[in-house]
Amino acid sequence: MDATTSVRAPLGRTGLVTSRAGLGCGGRPRLGLRRDLGEAHAASLVTLAFDLGVNLIDTAATYGTEPAVGRALRELPRDELILSTKAGLWRTEGDPPPTGADIVASLHASLERLGTDRVELFHLHGLTAAQWPLAESEIVPALERERDAGRIRHLAVSEHFNSDPGHEMFGRSLPADRFDVAMVGFNILNQTARETVFPRTIEARVGTLIMFAVRDGFSDPAALRTLLDRASASGELHPESLTGPVDDPLAPFRAAASARTNTELAYRFCAHEPGCDVVLTGTSRPEHLRENVAAINAPPLPGDVTNDLRRIFSNVRTLTAQRPKT
Repeated sequence: MDATTSVRAPLGRTGLVTSRAGLGCGGRPRLGLRRDLGEAHAASLVTLAFDLGVNLIDTAATYGTEPAVGRALRELPRDELILSTKAGLWRTEGDPPPTGADIVASLHASLERLGTDRVELFHLHGLTAAQWPLAESEIVPALERERDAGRIRHLAVSEHFNSDPGHEMFGRSLPADRFDVAMVGFNILNQTARETVFPRTIEARVGTLIMFAVRDGFSDPAALRTLLDRASASGELHPESLTGPVDDPLAPFRAAASARTNTELAYRFCAHEPGCDVVLTGTSRPEHLRENVAAINAPPLPGDVTNDLRRIFSNVRTLTAQRPKT
């Protein structure tokens, strides 16, 4: 499949039709801003994503990329784009918890930076299970009023996957049915959402954006080795189930799937998982963006490869594929 081929499908019950690949403007790359490549470079990546058929752009107040996205929007057809941004409930220890007015103020500031009068998706960013009662009672009602005023089309929520690899927050929030879209951590190394999240989102027709499809565990061989060793030590992974070389344990799966890299393998694994609507990808380089969009739009992995990856990593519960902190 050509990289410019646009694979699109409905996003849950929202009525929006999204590209399978979504541009993530946060993470480590932050569209190159972390490498000081400048706002013009960052905006050019947004434009390139659109040219590649990507119509969902995901940013956040904390990413620092909203102005770059807004710059790109000035040259793009706004009505053909699905904009997603976020605000978190985190506060410095000792500070009072945020109010609905605080989160609404963050939304308004995001709209100003983006240069638009509305966003299609507004997430509570990295919500934790402990924050859910405040979100349900105070924050969500305030955002529902913003939705009714037309500044938000759909309320959404993202989890704090690094601290909640078992999706406890979604276990509390999804039954309340207050969100139309959920941003979920899911990848080859942590497939727990298949059991705990996707059955709920599929039944309620909640759209899903997949984050963490690729992290250090797939782009850095040393990080992958450390993660697999930790899973083996905890009893979550049986080392003998991986038959590839110690320094390249996913090599047999790549060969069987004709995948050039672990990154391609990981994106293709996620993109065709039942319950996954959009797979987010972030980058600082145009060539990397082209490769990632092509991988997400590519055909699924062979069935035996998918089944083996599901079986081997089925008991892993604590990894997120993020480089472990030392």
